[in-house]
Parts: sequence; C-alpha cells; structure tokens
Amino acid sequence: MSHVHHRIPKSRGGTDEDWNLEEIDPYDHAYQHATDFVLFDHAPIFDCRHDAWPLLPEDLREAVRKELSVRMANRVVAEETKRKLAEANLGKKASLKTRQKMSASRKGKKASTSHRESIKKALMGHPVSDKSRETARVTCQENFRDTNSLKFRCLVTGKTTTAGPLTGYQKARGIDPSLRERVYE
Repeated sequence: MSHVHHRIPKSRGGTDEDWNLEEIDPYDHAYQHATDFVLFDHAPIFDCRHDAWPLLPEDLREAVRKELSVRMANRVVAEETKRKLAEANLGKKASLKTRQKMSASRKGKKASTSHRESIKKALMGHPVSDKSRETARVTCQENFRDTNSLKFRCLVTGKTTTAGPLTGYQKARGIDPSLRERVYE
C-alpha cells in the first residue's frame, strides 16, 4: 500500500498538480510529515493516529508530542466554536472508565495558582443551600466522633489516648509513632 504525498507541501504553496504528487510508503509519509511538523511553525498539525506513528523513532515521536503541546497551549479558539462544543456536550456525562482515566492523568499534578484562584472565586460567589450546609456539619461531627472514639496505646510507655495526641506524645519523646496498638474498650 502506498500514500500520495505532496513534494512541496500545500502549507508552503504546493498544489495538487501531478508534478507535485508522488507515491511513497506509509512510513516515509509519516516520517516526512512528522519532521515537517516539528521543524516548521506553519506546517499542519501532525495526526498521531497515522498508521505508521508507532513505527517512527521515539525521539521524533517525543518531539512531535512536545510541539503538539506547545501549539495546543497557544491556540486561539473562536467563541462560536466554544459555544458549539458547549452545546454538543450539554447534559452528557463521561463514562466511569473515561472519568478514571482523566483522574489518573491528573494524579500528582498541582493546579496552577491562577487556576486555583479562579475556582476559589467561582465557589465564593456560589450560594450554598441550607441542606448542603447541614449535611456538611453532620458529616464533620460523625467523622470527628468516629476518629476520637478510637483509642491507641503506646507500646513503649503504655500511654493511652486518641491517634493525634499519641503521635505528638511519641514524637516528643523520640518514639516511633508506629509503635502503638489499638485499644478495644
């Protein structure tokens, strides 16, 4: 199987005339387009779904990924496009598998300060219902009660108290905080 390739890319003024077209194998086609994409700012976006993508050298694939990242970060999206995307996704919920993938991709990454500030600003102006407030209060009380009902004994000194104070007690005396046992009353 062969691909039709423009000798002079259309992004640099090439045409669809016969003299500018050549048949090449898929690997060479992907290689030329990936190289072109990395080297020239005005080259069209390289499609990583290309059949020969997995066959390209790893350093070229990494360069394509970096260039894609830079271009996507600097792209300008028209308001009309944003509106259409919002309408298309209105009411749709990502599948559990997709949500898990998105969550895994964000693990260990911290949001930028500006992103955290924008979320904080959005939440500060958002009204909280009395029901939500009451649910949060009850949940906090239950968590506090559960946490403070568990008692632990230091295996070195025998002191018995809840987890937090026992940790401080043990650290103050140079005792490893894992040297404790749960006390069942």
